Amino acid sequence: VFRIETTGTDQFTGNAELLNAQGTVMARRKLVNGKADFPVGDLPKGLYLMRVQGNAGMSTQKVAIE
Repeated sequence: VFRIETTGTDQFTGNAELLNAQGTVMARRKLVNGKADFPVGDLPKGLYLMRVQGNAGMSTQKVAIE
């Protein structure tokens, strides 16, 4: 399981998506209290993108699944 947690003074609400190298959404979760869990056990190893979008804007980060 891969967990994301947002930080800041405001309670972050929104959605988080895990995308593969081709840009296909592999998993999508709603942020609850600024947190979301992604089961990654069935995903192939490699680099992915984590895209988080919500009331504080949008952010994209690289994620390695090993």
